[in-house]
Amino acid sequence: MNTENAETVKVTSARKTCESCPAQWEGITDDGREVYAHYRWGQLTVYVMPEPGLEMDYSINSCIYERQLGGNYDGKLTYQQLQAATKGVLEWPPTDLQRATLHNTIDLNI
Repeated sequence: MNTENAETVKVTSARKTCESCPAQWEGITDDGREVYAHYRWGQLTVYVMPEPGLEMDYSINSCIYERQLGGNYDGKLTYQQLQAATKGVLEWPPTDLQRATLHNTIDLNI
């Protein structure tokens, strides 16, 4: 993984798919590439596919960010922590879609 002299990847949509152990997000870049970020065992890893239209495939060298942020049993990360940790490598939207859509899909009139 080499992020030196690389342009910042702009993520236009992100959705949290798991709250913790691992905390993970899936997204799309401004040019249509898939993004997957997960935080498990204290390590944050972000994959971005090399071109639009390709489904996430970890056998392709698509890891653009990997860093140990917490302890060995840590698996909880907030969206704000994700944004701060990857600043300069990835530019995330102001909020992730889980927060925006989760409250709109719950029907409390049971």
